[in-house]
Amino acid sequence: MVFLDKLCISQHNMNKKEQGIAGLAAFLSNSRRMVILWSPRYFSRLWCTYEVGAFLRLHKRRDVEIIPASFGVYLCFASLLLAV
Repeated sequence: MVFLDKLCISQHNMNKKEQGIAGLAAFLSNSRRMVILWSPRYFSRLWCTYEVGAFLRLHKRRDVEIIPASFGVYLCFASLLLAV
């Protein structure tokens, strides 16, 4: 399962946004690993820093994989090929 915060947490409806944020801890605790699509701005966004910190509080550092954001397209394509 893939969780993309920008897509999975409402960016416009405040009630839905609060519900999504409240459910984030459950999603992170049930995740086996985190893949970060890193760009130079990644850790300048507080939300991204919070997600990584919350994940690391629950998991080991080796469960985090960091790849350049530009590889994200290739990663999605490869995932689709493997799913077929």
